[in-house]
Amino acid sequence: MNRRYARGVVGVAAGIVLVTGCALGARVLQTDPIMAMEIVAGIALVVWAARLSHDLRRAHQLSRELASRGSAVSIDGIVCCLVPGLQAQAFVAGVFRPTIYVGPALLDVLNADERRAVLVHEEHHRRTLAPLRGASLNAWLVLLGPLGAVRRALVDRQADLERRADAFAMANGVRAATLASALLKVDALGGSVAVAFSSAADRRIESLLQAAAGQPRARSERLPYEWLPPIAVAVVAVACHLIAASNPWVADAVGRVVSGLAS
Repeated sequence: MNRRYARGVVGVAAGIVLVTGCALGARVLQTDPIMAMEIVAGIALVVWAARLSHDLRRAHQLSRELASRGSAVSIDGIVCCLVPGLQAQAFVAGVFRPTIYVGPALLDVLNADERRAVLVHEEHHRRTLAPLRGASLNAWLVLLGPLGAVRRALVDRQADLERRADAFAMANGVRAATLASALLKVDALGGSVAVAFSSAADRRIESLLQAAAGQPRARSERLPYEWLPPIAVAVVAVACHLIAASNPWVADAVGRVVSGLAS
């Protein structure tokens, strides 16, 4: 059983359990059993949205500050903002109109091929609105970080976004070995930017070395966790209401089956 099929089976099973629970709860309690779950989920979503809004405001302010200090340039055909005094990093900032920001010191430590590798990687982040996606994942990490399994899934998703940008660069003519070389150089310099070219360096290096050796790249099967929770909560809430309130015959049928098994 492959990973995608297994997750599909688990998802269907979880859906059946939720639907059955809603139906039985409505029968036993003669009320909407999902109300408490909706309240808790609603509070969680409000906290997530508040954190996301806070992070997006900070990202917008950072982008405006950097743009005021820097100047727009085209490097290897990619438009970016060169910011004097910025550390040796490259990253994308801005919410709905993200921009690539580059520190001049970065250009001094990379050769021409490595420089292009970094910029094409960041161009993928710019096109896919990476700051918005990253802020959403970070908001979930703040909210659910203490849950080890959830934290691992979210961190893995963050690494996936970086690997996808690497894959985009390689699809546009950048060699895996060049990306790995640039990543090692930039990571060694450190820096205080939370999300930059050197993010998830350890995980990416392994993938890049495999690609450089000609090994096929393992495709990620992870879902877009950054947007999945609010969608899942909405779908489950609507489904439970429809089944428990609008279709009481489902609860009756499930109740008869359960009573028959119990007797």
